[in-house]
Amino acid sequence: MMMTLLSRSTSCWSCSAGFLQLFCGVLTLLEASVISDDVSSSSATVVATPTRSDATDNEIATRRCSGVVINGSGTCHCTTLAEIHCRNLTAIPEFRRNGAHYSAAYFDQQEISSLPAAAFRHLRASRIVLNFNPIGAGLSGDALHGLAKSVRELELGGCRLSELPETLLNGVSRLRRLHLWANRIRRIPGGFFGGADELRELLLWGNQLEKLDALSLGGLWNLRRLDMDHNRLTAVSKDAFRHLLELHSLRLNDNRVEALYAETFLYMESLKSLSLDRNLISYVHERAFAGLSTLISLSLSRNRISYLPNELFAPLVNLLVLRLDSNRIEYVWPRTFIGL
Repeated sequence: MMMTLLSRSTSCWSCSAGFLQLFCGVLTLLEASVISDDVSSSSATVVATPTRSDATDNEIATRRCSGVVINGSGTCHCTTLAEIHCRNLTAIPEFRRNGAHYSAAYFDQQEISSLPAAAFRHLRASRIVLNFNPIGAGLSGDALHGLAKSVRELELGGCRLSELPETLLNGVSRLRRLHLWANRIRRIPGGFFGGADELRELLLWGNQLEKLDALSLGGLWNLRRLDMDHNRLTAVSKDAFRHLLELHSLRLNDNRVEALYAETFLYMESLKSLSLDRNLISYVHERAFAGLSTLISLSLSRNRISYLPNELFAPLVNLLVLRLDSNRIEYVWPRTFIGL
């Protein structure tokens, strides 16, 4: 803001020379005072506002974020949209308590191998992107400690995660979007989502999930979108989905589901889109879709379905799209499609 005022003052050529000189002098003193508050005696690199008017573009880019401290290799810069962008990092930077709030912090495609406890202490950011880092087993259950009041979107896609610490999401009550795609996750600990009951979008595609029990998705009362494509699920059950009362979209493509039993989706009273393409489904119970009165799109392409019972689709009173191509259907009963 001070730099903007200075720029405006120099363009006011109609002002008297004496007044302009006094005004610029005051601004210079104020600017020097503010910058001096951010200067540290530490040897670590502090990303702050440039103090020289003739600073190069690179110096400005790497010193504009007030309070970002890099203790190792790499650089960070801030944009006019209050976003932090970093490159060549091997660890998460330190953040000073300065009251700044960022719209996003991008630490993706780095060489960050661990997220220790309170890794983001003092950072205030609505969105944190960590995709494509070799974090693996280096994810602490307390890594998000301190972010409870700010983070709304967290992305950890392609980070080689095989296990999810049970306490990772404790206290992140404002989290709305969580991306865990393309990892190696085999199971979801019971109660894992208990601290994130405001979550709206959960992407788990491209993992190695084999089973969902009654507690796997517990606490996701407000979830709207769930993507579990490309996993290893062999079955889906009513109990596994009983918390998803507000879900609108469920994707289970490219799994190993063999059958759809009675009332599997009974509790999903808000579901609008259900996709189960490219599974191994050969059996569908006549009440498999009970409770799905709001469903608009149902896709069961490329399965092994040979038989569709009477009134199978009767509960789907609002269905507009139905895909059954590339199955093994041999016979359709007279009342199979009643209600559509």
